[in-house]
Amino acid sequence: MVLFKLAWSKRYPDVSWKIIRKLSVCYDNMIHRCYTKTNKDYSSYGGSGIDICKEWKIDRHIFISWGLQNGFTLGLEIDRINNKFGYNPNNCRFVNSKEQRRNERRNKINWEEKTKICPRCGQIKSWECFTWDKKKNIPRSHCKKCRVEVEKIRKNIY
Repeated sequence: MVLFKLAWSKRYPDVSWKIIRKLSVCYDNMIHRCYTKTNKDYSSYGGSGIDICKEWKIDRHIFISWGLQNGFTLGLEIDRINNKFGYNPNNCRFVNSKEQRRNERRNKINWEEKTKICPRCGQIKSWECFTWDKKKNIPRSHCKKCRVEVEKIRKNIY
């Protein structure tokens, strides 16, 4: 750990080594998710076409410098803005864990546009088309139209 602190303190004299270490771990995890076939998350990242831009892939310091210039602090995580695309400066940001969970691929809620994909009809609809789950403070799973159909099916089955 002492060698790590010394090596990084020369390159980044005004930055806490803990921040540099966290960005370095973030970089390593990103590389492994995208390029190590034995990584448990490879199928969701590298196996599904998610890659890392050339500049970041070949030089860890470029990624760390970008992170420092783009607001990285302890407690934040890297997040791809559009989950269809890979890791690059135009598609990445640092957010807290709650915000990152909102942007997961399996989450069909778009918090900025206040839309959600109905899993039954597959259409993108505004939140007004959904009943609201007051306990969780999110739109319910099916839009109002599909919810009526689902309830009819449930009544016929039971």
